[in-house]
Amino acid sequence: MRPIHRSKRGLGVVLAALCAMAGPAQASECSLREMFIEASSVIEPCTKLLLRADTGNAERAQAHFVRGRGYYRLKRYTEAANDYKAAAALDPNNEEIWLAWSNIDQRRREWNDYAQKVQTAARLRPESSSVLLAVGVLYWTFGESDKAVEFFSRAIAADPANAHALMARANVYRQHNKFNEAIADLNTLIALPRNGAKSQGYIDYQDNVRDFHVVALIRRGELFQESGQDGRAAKDFEAALVEGQRSADALIVRARFLSRSGPSEESVRLLQEATAKEPGNASAHYALGLEFVMAERFEPALESFDKAIAARPNFDLAYKMRARAYRHFGRTDEAMRDFLAAIEANPATIGEAMPALRHAGYWTSAQAPERVTPELKDAIRACMIDVTCN
Repeated sequence: MRPIHRSKRGLGVVLAALCAMAGPAQASECSLREMFIEASSVIEPCTKLLLRADTGNAERAQAHFVRGRGYYRLKRYTEAANDYKAAAALDPNNEEIWLAWSNIDQRRREWNDYAQKVQTAARLRPESSSVLLAVGVLYWTFGESDKAVEFFSRAIAADPANAHALMARANVYRQHNKFNEAIADLNTLIALPRNGAKSQGYIDYQDNVRDFHVVALIRRGELFQESGQDGRAAKDFEAALVEGQRSADALIVRARFLSRSGPSEESVRLLQEATAKEPGNASAHYALGLEFVMAERFEPALESFDKAIAARPNFDLAYKMRARAYRHFGRTDEAMRDFLAAIEANPATIGEAMPALRHAGYWTSAQAPERVTPELKDAIRACMIDVTCN
């Protein structure tokens, strides 16, 4: 049998033939399916579609909607709002457009506009699982948790695979210490196939897209820990670490769990891995700072809190802990500045500080101030000087 000699020219011919058989590479399309895979991939094809003169109104509305969803996930909120507005003008009877647009108002804390858009969606399709979920979130936002649970339950009845409704109801149950009910919802959520609704991802409070399955494992683990079931919590945190391919979120909760009874070098290593994976993750830097504080390593703690605040400028807890680190070094003015910044970011910090200020004798009034006063500043300064004031 004669040997086959593969010349460079012959190999080139074969490769060319294979390429011809495979056809041109598939370009990204303007679709929600593509958007859920990679948000940035839909911007260009949707824009091209919108620039075409022959694009009909229905297709144009969908292109605005898909591109708006992409912009939202990319945190380009003004562009997302403009697209939703254009989509609603072209297709005013599409409740999904109104729901997506309402998320912008909610994020901007434009409460009246937010409520009106959710109500518009509810008038259009009152029994839609997505609409029922949004109405529940609306009630929850305004502090009516019982009504929120009612609508989350209706959303789940309409679509038992509504992952967001299961997560939302579990969150309310957790808030009210109904751990068994919350765990039951998370059990259902975790059992859902990962290639179903969960594949769309979970958007956290910083608008970062997270692995829905991993988030559910973490939440259930936290509930197990809060209810004294450390063994089951450990299994969920380990599963989140493995199934989430050592995501920053999973690394953080695993580290916190390990350090629950004191500083842990393993926790430090896990959190350093988390900050390396996501340098802009404020929660990871904050958790690492806490580890350093527990180990009384205040210089690296300061560095970690600096990075947490740089990543999230309104991070009240990071300001409070950096103030504590500054106090350790006798840097009272900087500690004061940070504590006041924490109050500005979260006014509830005043009430949280009252027990320590009263116990140390620096606040003797039975009434807590509603805002920063000269008297409160004096009390805080005294506490910052007194290292026993905690």
